[in-house]
Amino acid sequence: MTRTTPATAPRRRGRPPGPPVDPEIRRENILDAAERVIARTGPAIAFADIATEAGFARTAVYAVFPDRDSLLSALTVRHTDRIIAVANDILARPLPLREVFRELVEMICTFVADNPQLHPALMQGLHAPQNGGHRPLFTRNADWATAVFEVVLDSVGADRRSARTWAGATVGALLLAAEDWSAEPRVSKTELVDQLTAFIWPAIESVGGDALSGPLIACVSFRNPGGNTRDQLPAQAAGTLSRNPNT
Repeated sequence: MTRTTPATAPRRRGRPPGPPVDPEIRRENILDAAERVIARTGPAIAFADIATEAGFARTAVYAVFPDRDSLLSALTVRHTDRIIAVANDILARPLPLREVFRELVEMICTFVADNPQLHPALMQGLHAPQNGGHRPLFTRNADWATAVFEVVLDSVGADRRSARTWAGATVGALLLAAEDWSAEPRVSKTELVDQLTAFIWPAIESVGGDALSGPLIACVSFRNPGGNTRDQLPAQAAGTLSRNPNT
């Protein structure tokens, strides 16, 4: 009489399956890893390097971000939201308007200087045909700045139609001037901030902005990257400026 051994299923290779990873956590982990890779290697990122940094297979990265531009677009939205959150805190301070604008200028210059590899990646990676030329780093900040300028112009009884022009010129000048300075700093950072503030302030002063003080928080909605619909950034409220008692 022979004894038989029950058949067993062949053991699969690799680590045993664990609990599923939350999609949002995986997305944030991939973005964190991408930022670390960009900081080391510059804008020419490879998904293989991001996957290794994040501890995922490349297929897991592609499942979240199908291409480089979608990844860079997500990074841009992430940092634009952070920039605007800090900017709203600055606007909420009861300071003369010129001081408020100087702090905003310094904040933008600090972001560019502190991210010498990431900032060029965000600026360069958003010109893909699928995005229709949309540039979230510029456009989302310009949307926010437009709402700020509208409140300023309304407060002095000026034509608010200038707001978008002023916003585009201001945001574009700050981002590019700070990038140029970061690549070759000819003056100190304090001098850079003072020079840029002196550059943008005359337009505001010309409509009576020197007589205004905060606090102000702009209420802004944003275009989705590559689309026409708009998202509302949370934790913002409409505001008005008060007259500066020292003027």
